Amino acid sequence: MLSGSILVSMKWLLLLTLLVGAVAAQAQTTPPSTSDQLAMYRYCVLIVEGKYFNSPESPRLDYGQSLPGAPADVEMQQLLASIKTTSIVGILNALGQHHWELVNTLMVPTEVRGSSLDRGTYIDLETRYVFRRCMP
Repeated sequence: MLSGSILVSMKWLLLLTLLVGAVAAQAQTTPPSTSDQLAMYRYCVLIVEGKYFNSPESPRLDYGQSLPGAPADVEMQQLLASIKTTSIVGILNALGQHHWELVNTLMVPTEVRGSSLDRGTYIDLETRYVFRRCMP
């Protein structure tokens, strides 16, 4: 008799476990798709040419302003004007103060030159810092 009641209790425990698992599975949310994740962020790229870290040659900020029909962005225009007179660290700090998060840094070759004097090949590089910021 004792083993029969244990068997019934185990059946109820199994049924209860399955029901709780089914409710928990339905309560889960689906993760956002890649397109939803991209829509949550805005991106910009800081492009720096030059050999010296503390005094870059003409840093540029690409935030999509040259695309056809792109709206004017006063905040980014002011930020771009302020970074022309500072070092890379100053530019990175300014972008951080405006809630831009550094995502990636790339070294991109811009020109390959050969030298007739030493038969060497030289590569000019620019550094691209990719930033993102949550959309409001």
